[in-house]
Amino acid sequence: MSPHTWSLLLLLCLDAVTAHEKCISKLIPNTESPVCVCNASYCDTIPALEKISSSHYVLYTTSKSGERLKKDVQSFTNSSSSTRSTVVKINIEKEYQTIIGWGGAVTDAVGININSLSIEAQKKLLESYFSREGLEYNLVRVPIGGTDFSTHLYTYDDGKEDLNLTHFSLSAEDLEYKIPVLKSANSYSNNTLQLLGSAWYAPDWMKTHNHTNSGYIKTSMYQTWADYHVKFLESYKEHGLNFWGITTGNEPSFASFMPLEIACNKWQPKQMVC
Repeated sequence: MSPHTWSLLLLLCLDAVTAHEKCISKLIPNTESPVCVCNASYCDTIPALEKISSSHYVLYTTSKSGERLKKDVQSFTNSSSSTRSTVVKINIEKEYQTIIGWGGAVTDAVGININSLSIEAQKKLLESYFSREGLEYNLVRVPIGGTDFSTHLYTYDDGKEDLNLTHFSLSAEDLEYKIPVLKSANSYSNNTLQLLGSAWYAPDWMKTHNHTNSGYIKTSMYQTWADYHVKFLESYKEHGLNFWGITTGNEPSFASFMPLEIACNKWQPKQMVC
């Protein structure tokens, strides 16, 4: 197997059989590997998984030469010797962590770029990520407020100190970008998407030096910061979107070793221990 070839071994048995559209390959200048071209009328799809016997496996291959999730059904062998350059050994008696899914983030930048496409192109794009004919993403990370993928800094309660979060409200970015994309993605998914919320930074008045860039959350604001997350979950629920989970924050240790001040919440491990 070429060192530039990456193969995904899927030991799954699903019973969907559909025809698939082939990749229309295009080489971008100054790059070494082609991409698949999608537009409003055409986008490649992934060959579906089928029921297979326990002596077989399905191999999906993407390569530098241009293969994109090429599907092969092959057989396991019990032989201890092999003439192949790459050998995968599977010990079915030993189990590790369970992979709960695959996905990506729906940031403001994602919404802005998707909205720039025609309606039909938007449909093709979302189908390629979330539908059964595409990647079947089932996990989506949703920013709680602004990020470094936003056009400006914002939270859901900017301005003066507001301990009761009386002025908490979703932003225009949530209503125009994130929520519509999430609802559309859900409509193309075979299952309800599992949403994971992550905050990049808190309102200035919650921070130790009253600024979005770097800095810690004041210990006196921990409960308010927790309430802020609850408000976010409740607000999205009002729009028909329920969250599977939240994280303690985006890259909590990142600001501790970066020489530049960036929009984030700074955390030390001992601060995150319950």
